[in-house]
Amino acid sequence: MSKKKKNLKKKAKSEKTKKLSSPLSWLGWVLPIFAFFLYSNTIYHGFVLDDDLVCNKNKYVQAEGTSGLKDIFSTSLHQGFTGNPDRHYRPMMMAAFSIEKTIFGNKNTTFHFFNIFWFAVIAGLLFLLLKEMFRDKSIWLPFGIALLYISHPIHTEVVANIKSRDEIFVMLGLVGCLYTLLKSEQNTDKKKFWQIASILFYSLAILSKETGLQIIALVPLTLYFFTQEKNLANILKKSSVYLIPVVIYFLLRSKFTGDNGQVLGIIDNSLYAAQNMGEQLATAISMTGKYLLLLFFPHPLSFDYSAYQIPIVGFGDWRVLLSILVWGGILFLGIKGIKNKNPISYSIFLFLIMFALVSNIFFLTGVTMAERLIFTASFGFSIITGYLLFTYLYKEDKPIPFFIALSLITLLYSYKTWDRNAAWESNETLFATGIETAPNSSRTQSFYGKRIYDLAMKSSDPVEQKKLVEESILYYNRSLEIHPGFTDVHHHKGVAMDFLERYGEAKTSYENAIATKSDYHLSICNLGLVYAKMGKLEKAIELLRQSHEIAPYNTTIKNNLIAISLNIRDHFRSQGNIETAIYYDQQVKLLRGEPVENPRTLEGAKEKDRNGSGNNN
Repeated sequence: MSKKKKNLKKKAKSEKTKKLSSPLSWLGWVLPIFAFFLYSNTIYHGFVLDDDLVCNKNKYVQAEGTSGLKDIFSTSLHQGFTGNPDRHYRPMMMAAFSIEKTIFGNKNTTFHFFNIFWFAVIAGLLFLLLKEMFRDKSIWLPFGIALLYISHPIHTEVVANIKSRDEIFVMLGLVGCLYTLLKSEQNTDKKKFWQIASILFYSLAILSKETGLQIIALVPLTLYFFTQEKNLANILKKSSVYLIPVVIYFLLRSKFTGDNGQVLGIIDNSLYAAQNMGEQLATAISMTGKYLLLLFFPHPLSFDYSAYQIPIVGFGDWRVLLSILVWGGILFLGIKGIKNKNPISYSIFLFLIMFALVSNIFFLTGVTMAERLIFTASFGFSIITGYLLFTYLYKEDKPIPFFIALSLITLLYSYKTWDRNAAWESNETLFATGIETAPNSSRTQSFYGKRIYDLAMKSSDPVEQKKLVEESILYYNRSLEIHPGFTDVHHHKGVAMDFLERYGEAKTSYENAIATKSDYHLSICNLGLVYAKMGKLEKAIELLRQSHEIAPYNTTIKNNLIAISLNIRDHFRSQGNIETAIYYDQQVKLLRGEPVENPRTLEGAKEKDRNGSGNNN
């Protein structure tokens, strides 16, 4: 075929595509509107889980006006809440919170509104990207794929949870980066503009969360599958420019983050409970199978999958073997379709690239499993689903089967999404659903127990209070049955026993908490207070001092230490042990930052009192 004929054929194909697309261009507006409506019932939701860390109680976000922006970009993720540096550098999310708070007010509705708003923006950009990817197809293909992605219930954790704005910005960066990348290949007049825009979108992603770094692998993949570029060297050359923001990111991260000494454990990631590397890998593989299952059948959904909702298993477990078989088939299909640039092959590799580093396969992450972790990867699943529906059900003269199938799936997805949104209204609703959807999670049982205890503290009826506190202990016990080494639960159980004046059991619970974590200052402090209530003041002082040394910034511990020191001072004074009383009085002054003359030591003061010299003062 001559070059002229090829050009004429290509032009005719382009005209056909334009004819198919133009009358339905309004579809691009339907998707953002639909996305916003689908999550509109979350606007009045409250703050839940880690929202306090990155937004509601983060001092840099809450600083007057936007004065905290400098600190946000020059400190680590949780530093504005804990005061200590950590390993994560994700400034874009908190910068957005700071700006939104300043302009629209520091309200939960503000942050939830913008979560939905940015998700709607993603919906619009997604449609544009898919139109560029499938330029030779009917507009109903990109519309269908985008609709499936938008309505999928597995995204509720991200859109309905303020803290997950980082995931939203990563997806926004991904879609924007790839869309502008394809535009730069097709528009020679504004090539530089689109290239710069693509790099900026990528920068947004990596400054929102480190998982955005993986997008760089999608750049050459997208150039190969969806452009006329065939030369591998040229593809790699065009992709290399995206290393610039990567280098800048790591320079910023190395400068502004640090190691806070946090050691991850079983409650963070249950894979730490595996007896060996084989069990660890096998369980991680079974979890990847669970992710796939939730993509195909998103029920039930849970905010938590920690110890031991997902059981530790070996390679002989059927779930592991089935997962290996399924993933082997998926990888085979992905490799098979590379040569002929099959969109399903592209989608498989997109999923694998965005999922790989959060899968726990290559290294253990800070979380066992979470629905939010496949917010970006699920885009690949949506492309596959939509493409298969379109390929086998859509005919230009008979499109009805495609529309029926797409409508049915979207309707089911949307119903589940709307219903699941309600669970994220508050910690109370989230924890109540958690014990149903993840009954074998130690964390969900403990959270629900704490919720009941908090309800007891709000009650003015002593009988109801006692009943609720006793009920909370049942959930604490269930949590400890699942994971006996859960430090926080031992502590909370001690608090509940303390409230019921069952001091012996409270003492045991606090001691159990300390046994699992020797520097757990909250339990050391409370154990000291229990000793005080049991009349053992000197032991109480010893423990309170120990907790104060561990956490000198904790004003509650310091105030408790002052109060017990004053009590013991008065006790010794009433016994005529004046020197010892003076010693404790001096200790109080030191805690308050007051000057002390001729400071005593406890041993010296007691010696003087024993010799009778103290009575002469």
